[in-house]
Amino acid sequence: MTTKSKVAGAFMGLAIGDALGAPVEGMKRGSFEPVSEMLEGGLHALPKGAWTNVTAMAICLAQSLLSKHDLDVYDFMERLNRWVSAGENTSTGICIGLDEFTEGVISNYQQTGSIELNLIIEPSAGNFALVRTAPIACIHWDNLDTVASISRQQSFLTQSSEISASACEYLGLVLSHLIAGRGWDFIRNMPIKNDWSQEIKGIADFDWENKNVEHLGASKFATGALEIAFWCIHNSKNFEDALTLAVNFGGASGSVGAITGQIAGAIYGLEAIPIRWFDDLLKVEQLTDIAMQMVELSRSD
Repeated sequence: MTTKSKVAGAFMGLAIGDALGAPVEGMKRGSFEPVSEMLEGGLHALPKGAWTNVTAMAICLAQSLLSKHDLDVYDFMERLNRWVSAGENTSTGICIGLDEFTEGVISNYQQTGSIELNLIIEPSAGNFALVRTAPIACIHWDNLDTVASISRQQSFLTQSSEISASACEYLGLVLSHLIAGRGWDFIRNMPIKNDWSQEIKGIADFDWENKNVEHLGASKFATGALEIAFWCIHNSKNFEDALTLAVNFGGASGSVGAITGQIAGAIYGLEAIPIRWFDDLLKVEQLTDIAMQMVELSRSD
């Protein structure tokens, strides 16, 4: 398996997981028929294979990083603005699933042309920034300091939370190590940074490993979404099984599917993603084009 396959797998895995989980987003675990195929419907009455704000934000970040290499917050914000106001980088032509924190930052940008990082009075520990992490690792996987820095910066842009920033940094580093070819045992023994929040230190220490499914965190929060995603990877042996476990947790199914898809794609590579899911994915050509642009930046292989 090549580094390039892992780069493409991480990004496409994000979109696949989002689209697979979106139709059961917000539903209670066990209240719906188990999901194993792309479906239509859900909160936003989406067509089969449609992806949501999760993938849209990841596309905006990927395009910005491909253009600027480092994080240019104004360039990124302008792309988010066009997503909200014009439906750019959406699967259906309409912005859906926008969270209140991101909406507030974008609204302020629209009105003032500035980015106010202290706009969010109450920090959010939600998974909204975590879900879009993959492009950072896909582009900068061989520079861990850069991955850590950009992961934190892009999180604070819309979340203003140390828990969210720590979660994004941890996931970015995990993806980078996996893309570089390091295995799951390495992830288990990764160094834990002193400045990470206690919640993320626990996840990095695999505290979730022996928890019952019912005791994993709430999927709408960064910590819970990470716990569930790691639990699904740990308790599966291939991409399909990991994603199926993830989206059937219920709750924030699209977000958990996207996070799990990033990790599974970085482990198993692009070739491991079932072709039938590719066939159903909307705007797969646009997503593949972005993935291939990131692949071209990979210096290995």
